[in-house]
Amino acid sequence: MKLLVEMDNRIARIVKELRVGGAGFPISNELLSRLADMRADLRRLHGKIDTLSMGDVESLERGITRISELSDQTMRTTIARVSPGDALRVTETLRALSEGSVLANYTGGLRIGLIQIEPDEFIERVPGQKLAAFQFGFEDNTLVVVDQPILAAEREHGIAEAALEAAIEQGDYVVADLQTSNASPRLKDAYSRLQMMMSSHKNIVQIGARAQICSRIVQAEVDELSPALFGLLLGHVETVFAALSQFSDWREYCENASTVTLDRNAIDDLTRVTAQIIADIRQSGVTHPNVVDALETATDWVAQPATVDKRDVFSLTRTLENLWSIVVKATLSVGGETLSETRKLAAKTVLISLLVVGAGAVPIISKVPGGEWVQTVYNYLQSMGFKPGAN
Repeated sequence: MKLLVEMDNRIARIVKELRVGGAGFPISNELLSRLADMRADLRRLHGKIDTLSMGDVESLERGITRISELSDQTMRTTIARVSPGDALRVTETLRALSEGSVLANYTGGLRIGLIQIEPDEFIERVPGQKLAAFQFGFEDNTLVVVDQPILAAEREHGIAEAALEAAIEQGDYVVADLQTSNASPRLKDAYSRLQMMMSSHKNIVQIGARAQICSRIVQAEVDELSPALFGLLLGHVETVFAALSQFSDWREYCENASTVTLDRNAIDDLTRVTAQIIADIRQSGVTHPNVVDALETATDWVAQPATVDKRDVFSLTRTLENLWSIVVKATLSVGGETLSETRKLAAKTVLISLLVVGAGAVPIISKVPGGEWVQTVYNYLQSMGFKPGAN
């Protein structure tokens, strides 16, 4: 079964991340040993795939529980002795292991393959929305884009907020100076949009994306700018990124983005399928226009092969993940919440778009660490016979 191989590969990457950061961040031998044992179990199960049983899956789940406990212990006993900037990847890897979902998504898929999971249990495995370029919510039963207010961790609050405010103040000066220059309208617009996004305090990921756009345009138009203006504009972008780096949310986001390994062909396939999803949702008319605008914006960020980076790609895959999360939960009425039929219908319409015209995006999103659950959800809905016309 493909999931066994994917789970083995994921653990291999986890072990590599833990070992790379091991200096200065001691990892327990028992944790590494448990991970090695699980890889051995996965290879053994792959060799007897025809007789894979629920007992085998439950054994893997017990192993995941122990790994989660060991990871949590390591987090609690080690973080206090490591400065916030040290071994960030190891910290985030341990946090993901301690939460359990990074590996439980695979065993959930195995249960689905064995048709041993009930709908209520399945839906509990669907994660909530994550920090991304865009998150979604319902307002008056209409699916809309919602804000993600910028929040600093308690220990970094003062420094982080001060750094962001300093960048905003500098941005006021830069934008004013830029407007009186002979710079291109495109460059002026890019910096104005960056300033508006920073001043709104609504979305740290979008601030980063806007800063990246500004940097690209400045570099592309360097021959048309005076040395002084070029230095001012580029220096402002550096100030913005320095401010963002004070926020743990941004550092974690960049660290997660750095693990994206999609090649250009996969990115092109993803943008093509996303364009089809956009067209289908727009035609249905069941969402607020800003949902379509959000998907188009995230797609545009990866449209230029020469300038796209991993954060752009991660912005698109995470945005699609969030769309999957909210419409699956709303369609299946999670947590006992009573939802209106109008909201359910809107969610189901978008979910059908993701299942039908967006099917080609599922394996691509699932290759991005943290997005594996999308393939599990897709497989489950297919196995349960979820149809466009079903009630």
